[in-house]
This record gives sequence, structure tokens and C-alpha cells, in this order.
Amino acid sequence: MKLSKRSSDSKNSSSAFRVSSSAFSLILISALCDSYLSYAVKYTFNKQGKINLSSFLAIVNYVTEMLVSPLILIGIIGLILAPIFWIMALQKTELSIAYPLSVVCHLIFISGLSFFPCKKLSQHKKY
Repeated sequence: MKLSKRSSDSKNSSSAFRVSSSAFSLILISALCDSYLSYAVKYTFNKQGKINLSSFLAIVNYVTEMLVSPLILIGIIGLILAPIFWIMALQKTELSIAYPLSVVCHLIFISGLSFFPCKKLSQHKKY
């Protein structure tokens, strides 16, 4: 009887470390939404150049130009959706599994996106 109990305990403990494909997909989508916004903001900053801090109006114009960028608008939608996907993923798996997986996904996405269409992301502009 003890052997079967240990066997079932080991099955339960090993299944605790498994992530269902739906939970994994939700974690991936959440991380991609977050990572995309980071990429879009950095790309837009590089494209627009240095912020003119000489007046409040100049700052408002800079931020307005940035916010009407299609990249930023899509990123804002992703920022709204990311927590929804994250909550759905947490309903399917434990936080102790989901969070490290999310961190790894963020690292992969940011690393991958930094090489994708814009090589200027890692370059610093001289002013």
C-alpha cells in the first residue's frame, strides 16, 4: 500500500511542474504583448529624437506625436490585453511556474525584437 501511495505522490508532484499548452500559450501571448510595447516605445524614441524640455508645449507635442504612432497604439492595446492573458494563465498553472516562464519569454522576445526590423535599437544617438 505504501508503494502505491508513493507512486501516486510522485505523479502528483511531477504533474505540478507541468504547464498545459493553453497556459503556456497564454503566458507567451502576455509576454509578447508586454515586450512589444517596450520595443515600440524604444523604437519611437529613437525615431523622434531627443525630447525638447524648453517648454511644456514642446513636451506635450512630443508625447502627442509619440502616442499617435501606430506602433505605440498597438502596444497600448497589448498593454491592456497582457494582464487579461496573464490572469487566464494563472488560472491554469501555479505562479511559481508561470512567473519564471514569463521572465524567460520576455528575455527571448526583447532579444529577438531588438534584431528584427530596427538595428538602431541598440545604438545610442549623439546629441
